[in-house]
Amino acid sequence: MTPELSSHEEAPRHSRAAVRMRTAAGAVAITLVAVVTLSGAWLHFQANAGAVSSANASSSAGSSQIPSMSQTPGSTVAVHTGTFSLTGSLPTPQVAQTATLLADGRVLVAGGSDDGSTPLASALVYDPANGSFSPTGPLAGARHSAVAARLLDGRVLIAGGMGTETVLATAELYDPKTGKFSPTGSMVAARADGKATVLLDGRVLIVAGDGNDTYAVAFAELYDPATGRFSRTGSMVTPRDSGFSATLLMDGRVLIAGGADKDVNTLASAEIFDPGTGKFTATGSMTTGRGDHTATRLSDGRVLIAGGANPPASLGQESAELYDPKSGTFTPTGSMAVARYGPMATLLADGRVLIAGGSDPDTAGGGLRTAELYDPGRGTFSPAGSMLAGHWEDTVTLLPDGHVLIAGGGDAELFTP
Repeated sequence: MTPELSSHEEAPRHSRAAVRMRTAAGAVAITLVAVVTLSGAWLHFQANAGAVSSANASSSAGSSQIPSMSQTPGSTVAVHTGTFSLTGSLPTPQVAQTATLLADGRVLVAGGSDDGSTPLASALVYDPANGSFSPTGPLAGARHSAVAARLLDGRVLIAGGMGTETVLATAELYDPKTGKFSPTGSMVAARADGKATVLLDGRVLIVAGDGNDTYAVAFAELYDPATGRFSRTGSMVTPRDSGFSATLLMDGRVLIAGGADKDVNTLASAEIFDPGTGKFTATGSMTTGRGDHTATRLSDGRVLIAGGANPPASLGQESAELYDPKSGTFTPTGSMAVARYGPMATLLADGRVLIAGGSDPDTAGGGLRTAELYDPGRGTFSPAGSMLAGHWEDTVTLLPDGHVLIAGGGDAELFTP
């Protein structure tokens, strides 16, 4: 792999998934120089992986270790304020897929990669009623690192991502009633590892990401479900490649924070997209640069930002902060017990935030099992026990009954608050 990358140099298009999947497959028996790329250019670190054998790689390395045979579906691990339990397994280990809650409570899992570089056209539906995944679709085009968004009419938009040899501009719609995908208009720009946000008026904002000729697509675009077309909208104040967050605020604006710029510098800056004007404007900066952090809108409208990496100073952070849309400023809040980048986070029904998994320098690119709960009233984190398998940048979905589905690698599990 290329030891140094700039915005003008070509980087591996398999992104972070390749390093993770190869590690999980037990193919690393040397000093691992992991290039955690955010689509080709961001976090570089070196970790001594030692002699990782095929026998133990699946349980001690990789983004999502596959549980041992003794961990059967239904087994649980007690936690301080909830439990994790295994649920249906994915047919094949996969990463960089999308997961979207459907209107009927099921979850659509689409695309991804099973070897870190080869895109999948397969799709699955998880049914909480029986705890199993079943095939649906498939996608019209194989893709990983795409964006997904559930439209107001219940259909799911899947757009962009990485194809076999190129970043994609194509998009398609999934209809839960028929279980089929159909083509829709293509994006103005090809992009992978972007972010999609459903606006209050039903349009979908697509921002940033990695294109075929650039590591940071500057302009954003809007998808109109009524016409099935994408149109160009304003350009970002600071173009961002990947590792950033996009959060819908209560007033309909969208907060974009952190990530990396075209020169692979980790960003502390943030900006706001206003659907009314179609423009981005700068807002207050975070207290530190972050990429691969979490961003969760709280019940009171503030946004919790937690963890992330800021290389070379930090390859995993415990710190967290809150964004106040009224003042446009970030302020520190309590810190996590464990440094994490690439964790999963979701708002629970009771207003707390579950933050689970991620990675840190000590895991050499593998997934953490521990989880924590953030209490907005106290501004503190508390332990939430451990998952049965390590997960890093996998999908997290809050189900209608209050359970949380975490899926990726070869397994899936549920958190019960």
